[in-house]
Amino acid sequence: MENKNNFFSGITELLILAISKEDLYENYGTPFNVVESYFSVTGISYVSKKLKISKYIKILISVIIAIALILSSLYAYILWEEHEAVMRQEMVGVETVIS
Repeated sequence: MENKNNFFSGITELLILAISKEDLYENYGTPFNVVESYFSVTGISYVSKKLKISKYIKILISVIIAIALILSSLYAYILWEEHEAVMRQEMVGVETVIS
């Protein structure tokens, strides 16, 4: 087990040494350049539309969860009240005589 950990830590160190931040910047550009090229390819209107849609989806999911929580709480309250009513009732025995 320890040999395995040493092996993976050695590979990790080699990967870190082999790929530096400057190498990544040369291959892909700076983070600013990557975002800028993404916006230039997709268009700002497309990205803003997607952001608005995701905002509305988050709001819709929040509303659905809130409604489900309210309805389940109401259902639990009604069940509790029925349980309490049943527990308060007295057993009434009726004797029926057949002649």
